[in-house]
Amino acid sequence: MNLNMLAAAIAWVTFGMSAVIGCTATLLGPGDSPVSIGDGSIYGRVGVFNLNTWTELKSGKSYEARSTNNDYIDLQGFSEPETGRPSPRALQDTGGWLIVISNTDPDKKTLGPKSISFCSHLSDSSSSCQAAPPIDGQVVYLQAGDRARWDRPWFYLHKKLVFHDTRDNCDKDTDDQGNCDHISQIRITTVNTSHGLPGPGGITYNCPVQDKCYVTVGK
Repeated sequence: MNLNMLAAAIAWVTFGMSAVIGCTATLLGPGDSPVSIGDGSIYGRVGVFNLNTWTELKSGKSYEARSTNNDYIDLQGFSEPETGRPSPRALQDTGGWLIVISNTDPDKKTLGPKSISFCSHLSDSSSSCQAAPPIDGQVVYLQAGDRARWDRPWFYLHKKLVFHDTRDNCDKDTDDQGNCDHISQIRITTVNTSHGLPGPGGITYNCPVQDKCYVTVGK
C-alpha cells in the first residue's frame, strides 16, 4: 500500500469513528428531555434516546427528572368541564406551576381521589409539590398521594413510572393495572396570571376520552 492509499484509509477510518461518535451523542443526548404524564394506564415517562431517568426521592412516592425548559407545558386531550371546549394547548412563562391529577374510581367514570402531583417546585420543609418559582429550571417532580404509589420497573431502565391506586377496590398491593389507573381530571395552578394563565386560583380540565390525555413539560 502506497502512502496516498494509506492516508486515504486513515481518513476514512477517522471519518467513520467521528460519524459513530456523533450518532451516539445524538441518540443519547443530554441528561434532560420533555417529560410526559400520560393515560392508558397512568404513567410518567422521560425521553428514550437520551441519558435522562427518573431519580427516586422517596421509594414509591416521589421522583424527579430533568426537563429542558420546565416552564413550558403542553396539554393534549383535555377540555373544560362546563363547556367541553378544548384546553389551551400550551402554557408558558408560568413562573412556577402545580398540576394535581385525579384518577378514576373502579367504574372508570366517577371522579376519584386527587392522587398525583406534578410540579416545578418541591418544598424543602414538607417535600411536597407546590406552585412556586422553580429552584432549577430543568427539573420536574412527580408525587403519589396517600393511597397511591409509583412503580419503577427495572426493564424500563428507570425511564418510566407506572401508577397504582392502592385502595382495596383498585390495585391494592398488586402490580395490576386496574380500572382506577386512568386520568379523570387535572387542576393547574400557576404563579403568574398573565396571558390567560390559570394563576393561583387554578383551572380544572376534564379528560373526556380515556387514554387520550397527556401532559408534557419541556421541548
